[in-house]
Amino acid sequence: MKKWMWFETSWRTLKEDMREFLQAHGIKYELSGCGVGWHFEVLCSPEDVELINNWLDRDTITEVRA
Repeated sequence: MKKWMWFETSWRTLKEDMREFLQAHGIKYELSGCGVGWHFEVLCSPEDVELINNWLDRDTITEVRA
């Protein structure tokens, strides 16, 4: 069963990368502006949630060093 999930970012590059990722995987989404960023509503199956979370962890999380 698919459910609407949400994701927000204030990073333009992440917004564009997320749009490309969702389109490439045929995942339905709606995108709108919110304040100084963007709000995604994404229609996800449990498998889609895992796919998206893995992509976010692998391709967008970086280590910060002092």
